Amino acid sequence: LVERLQELLISQMETSIVGVRDLGLLLGGMKLLLIVRWDCIGSLKLLMESSTDVRVWSILMLQWLMMTKKAIWSKLPGQGNAQPLCEKQRLAEPAGSTPLYQIMDEFANDQSSWINEFIPALEKMMRNGYANDLAQAPEKPVNMHCPLPLTNENNMILCYETSQADDQLVFMIANRFSKLSGKVYQYNTDTGLFDFAPVTGENNQLWKHSVSQKQLINVATGQPLAVEGNVDFTFEQVGDDFIAVNPLTGLAVDCNRARVEGKECRTWKRHGRPNQRFFLIIPE
Repeated sequence: LVERLQELLISQMETSIVGVRDLGLLLGGMKLLLIVRWDCIGSLKLLMESSTDVRVWSILMLQWLMMTKKAIWSKLPGQGNAQPLCEKQRLAEPAGSTPLYQIMDEFANDQSSWINEFIPALEKMMRNGYANDLAQAPEKPVNMHCPLPLTNENNMILCYETSQADDQLVFMIANRFSKLSGKVYQYNTDTGLFDFAPVTGENNQLWKHSVSQKQLINVATGQPLAVEGNVDFTFEQVGDDFIAVNPLTGLAVDCNRARVEGKECRTWKRHGRPNQRFFLIIPE
């Protein structure tokens, strides 16, 4: 696996950029320190096997991290999670120059150093282009929305296809969890988060279904409810209640931690207990 990764890194240097330092700062800009700082990859093996292109592989890993918010642990046979106990990545091009791990350390510790070299390296890559012709990518759909992340790193939202609100019904959303009794789901105008608060009936606590029936649109913002970066859900009816499931992961929206003021719901393995069950309240 390590040899294959190094081959891919070197091929990128030959076709797009020149030198390990350029490669290091480009990857550093994507915060991929784990990939190139060490000479072994541990449990990233499964992700690597899913793609033979280092660029696609990098994007897949980043999206997996954003959606799961889980650390990647190395594993040793029979021991479970463990430190990788491997040497630092000493790849250097040309031979005898600064090894890649030192370049990554420099850029991680000095953002000014990184940005001062990132733009020239990116321009160099764009000028050099690719050895093979690239297929024309489809244009971005006009209904595709890619929100900028807020300062709160836990509020990152992936790109999604927008859907107009269905104006037939306006409602509030409550949860069966006893510790959320008397509260409803809202867009918190102070924090920019989706949390629970006592009923006020204001627009930030009112919702509509989207025309696509996959999203819950907040009346105040016109934007969909987002839970751990996802806005599209499958709504499973359970009597008078419903469970919101992320169709990509199969995990259900779980509001156990929303009992703490200012904390958002998250997704968890579907179990159907009260903290995963929602019901609608129709305002008078």
